[in-house]
Amino acid sequence: MSTESLTEWEKLRAELQVSENVHDPIPPQGYIRVLELNHGEGPITCQIYPVLLEQVAGLYDALSYCWGDPKDATAILINGKSIPITTNLYNALLQIRRESGSKPRLLWADAICINQEDKEEKSHQVQMMGDVYQFARCVPVWLGLDNQETTKDCFDLMKETASACRNLLAIYGHPAQVPGPLPDNPICQDLERWGRTYALMNVKWFKRVWVKQEVGLAVQCSLMLGTESMQIQDLVEIILFAYERVDLFPPFHPELLSLRGSFYDLWGTYNNSPSWRDELSPWIYCGIGYFVKVLQQGRHFGATDPRDHVYAFISHPTALNPNTHLPLIIADYGKDVLDVYYDTACAILKARPSDLTYLLSCVDRDQEAFDEPYPSWVPQWHLEGHTTTFGYPGECRDNPDSEFTLLDDRSLVLSGFIFDEIDWISSTITESDSDPPKTGSLPEKDPLPERIWKQILQHKLGSQYSERLLDAFFMTMVAAWRTNEDEMPQLRADFYAYCDTVNANIPRSTSDTRTSDIQNGNAATVARNIKWATRNRRFFSTKSGYFGVGRHLIQRGDVCCVFQGTRLPFVIRPITNISRYKFVGDAYIHGVSKGEILERQPLILEDIILQ
Repeated sequence: MSTESLTEWEKLRAELQVSENVHDPIPPQGYIRVLELNHGEGPITCQIYPVLLEQVAGLYDALSYCWGDPKDATAILINGKSIPITTNLYNALLQIRRESGSKPRLLWADAICINQEDKEEKSHQVQMMGDVYQFARCVPVWLGLDNQETTKDCFDLMKETASACRNLLAIYGHPAQVPGPLPDNPICQDLERWGRTYALMNVKWFKRVWVKQEVGLAVQCSLMLGTESMQIQDLVEIILFAYERVDLFPPFHPELLSLRGSFYDLWGTYNNSPSWRDELSPWIYCGIGYFVKVLQQGRHFGATDPRDHVYAFISHPTALNPNTHLPLIIADYGKDVLDVYYDTACAILKARPSDLTYLLSCVDRDQEAFDEPYPSWVPQWHLEGHTTTFGYPGECRDNPDSEFTLLDDRSLVLSGFIFDEIDWISSTITESDSDPPKTGSLPEKDPLPERIWKQILQHKLGSQYSERLLDAFFMTMVAAWRTNEDEMPQLRADFYAYCDTVNANIPRSTSDTRTSDIQNGNAATVARNIKWATRNRRFFSTKSGYFGVGRHLIQRGDVCCVFQGTRLPFVIRPITNISRYKFVGDAYIHGVSKGEILERQPLILEDIILQ
C-alpha cells in the first residue's frame, strides 16, 4: 500500500470492529470482508474486517488465483484463530507479504473473504464480485511457485518482446504494415528461450473461468510467478501482434495464441475505465460484444462449480437487460445447475430476441446429454464446445424479432418452416481428418474430400446442383465461410490446391483452368476453413438433394427448418406420435443458408415446439 492509502486505511480501520469469528454474518447490501495482511516473518497473521465496499475502493488489492488442492492445506492466523487455506493461496500471501516489506497489505481473496459454506451469502457476494475487482487498486495474479527457476529469463523475454512489438508499431502503425521478412528483426528467435516460456505459461490459472472477469475488470493487473512479476498488457500485446504476424516469431505455441480469443471475446469487452487496456497499442480494438458470446467463450475454461460458467460473467456489461438496465441473472447457489442454464437462456431471449440464432447455435452436447430429459434447446455451458457455431450474435437484428412462447414444461414454441428431411449422413468428421498425411506414412483411409466425394457419386446425391455439383460440394465443405461466389475460379483453385496437399483424388471440371489464368491456389486457407466448418460435424444430404454439414448427433429422418426472423437452418428431430421436436443443432445447407429457400418456394409457417 502507498503511504497515502495506508494512512486512509488506518483512519478507516479505527472506526471498524474486528469480527469475533472470521465469518460473522455481514449485511447483504454493499458489504464485503477485507483482509489485512500483517508484515513480518514467520507464520502469516491477518485481521479480517467487514466494511462497505465503497469505503475501501482503491485501497485493497483483489487477488486472482487458483484455489489449488483443498486437501493440501496450510494454516494462517486470522483474528488470532487458526484457519486452514490451500497451500497455493498460502504461497501467494507469503510472496505478497515479502513484496510489501514493512507495510501491511489490504487484500480481498474469495476463499477467505466469502463464507463458502453459506449459500445465501455466497450468492450475494458473487453478485458483487464485479465491483470488488473493478474497485480494487490492483489485481495481482498468482500463477504459482517458480519450480524450475527460469521465470526471470522468461519474464524478461516477454517484456523485451512487448517492447519490440511497440517499437515496430511506432514505426509502421499496424502489424500488417510491418515488412516481412524483416531485416534486423528485433523479436528474439531463440527457440530454447521461447520453449521455456511456453512451458512456464502452461499453468492452470489460464484455464480458469473466473479469471476472465477478474482480469477484464482490473484497473491494473500484474502476473506473479514465484518472485517475478510482469504486467498483463505486455502478454496481451505480444499475443495479438503474434497472431497477426506469426512469420516474425519462431514457432508460436497455439495455446498462447488461443488467448487472443480471451481478449477479443472477454477481456477486451469490459468497458470499465481506467483499465490496463488503456496502455495497449492504438491498433487493438476493444468492443463490448454480446453476453451469449461471452458465455460461449467461457465454455473453454474450467470451473469447480458448473454454475460458475454463468455466474463468472454476471458483471459483464452485456449481462444487463438493455431495456431495464437490470441484471439478467441473479446468482443463486441454491439452484440446480440446469435450472441456472434454463433461466439464463430465457433471460437472454426475453432481453435480446435478436440473439435467438446464436443462442441455438451454442447448443453443443454429446449423446448422453442429448438423451437427458432436459430442454433440448438450452445450451449447457459447462459442456466444452467442440464444434464451431454457424450463427452470430445479433444475427436477427435486421429481421423481425423472433416470436417465441415459453411453455410451463420448459418447451420453446417458435414459428418456422420445415422444408426438408435428411436422408444420408457421413461418419463424424474429426479435427485431424482434414490434416495432410504424415510424411513417410501410408494413410489408413482416403483423404476427407475424396472419401465424401466417392459417397456422393455412389449414392447419387446433390440433385439440386446438376452441373454445379463440385462447386456445391466444396462450398459445403467450408460452409461458404469467407467466400464470395463471384470469385469462383479462385475458390476452385484454392480447393484443388488443398486436395493436392492431402492427396485427394477429386476430378477437375473441364471449365477449370490451373494455369496462369488463375493465381496459385491457397491450400492453407482451405485447410483452415474446412477444419473450422466440419470439426465434430457430419456431411449430409437431404431428400430434396441439398448438401449440408450438421452436428454430429444428426441422423436420417431428422428434418431441416428455418425459424421466423432467422436465415440459418437448423436440424430438429420429430418425437414419435406428438407434434413436438427435439432440437439437434445448427447446420449449413448450400443453397439455403443465405435465405435462398425463402425466395424460391412458398413455405407454410407453423408453430414448432422444441421440447
